[in-house]
Amino acid sequence: MKKTQNQSGFAHLMVVTTVLALAVIGLLGFVFWQNFIQPKTDSAKSGSSTVDDKSKTTPSTNTPAVTTDANKDYLVLDDWGVKFKLPTNLGNNQIKYYQKTNTYSGDRYYEFSTSRVEALGGACLSTDPSYTSLGALSRMTSPSTATASAPELASKIGDYYYYYSHPQAGCSDSNASIQLEDTNMMQSFLMSVEKK
Repeated sequence: MKKTQNQSGFAHLMVVTTVLALAVIGLLGFVFWQNFIQPKTDSAKSGSSTVDDKSKTTPSTNTPAVTTDANKDYLVLDDWGVKFKLPTNLGNNQIKYYQKTNTYSGDRYYEFSTSRVEALGGACLSTDPSYTSLGALSRMTSPSTATASAPELASKIGDYYYYYSHPQAGCSDSNASIQLEDTNMMQSFLMSVEKK
């Protein structure tokens, strides 16, 4: 009788060990599949555009912008159905943009910067927790009734009011002239929003 109990205990131990081993292998397989096999889909869209003499508009591969012959020299946000006239004096400087979600309201908006400002590092980089953009574009279905600190109305297109917000301070203490120049360029750029 004692021998049967020992064998029964050993059998249970083997079943539990086998189930745990299969669970660990399954978990490792899932992690591998999710990180290496499944294509990455990022809910926050980002991209960049630049203007040069040859191709005029060169969006990066992860950008929501699309350039067609009809939209030459424009950065296009397909999901919002709007476009912006790219500055002709960008040179090698690129406009960088990131779609974000307001944590309080859940509304989506875009933050904009330039490659030369992001090259300053620190809070000028979109990956920094204290990131400061050169400007932001948001949209609402009704006009804003906020105070003087409210964003500036850029345009009303269709059912949406588009608002431009500028930074309250620079993202870095170094190269304030670059930040100021690109902030002014960004304001003109974002205020040029029009229907796609």
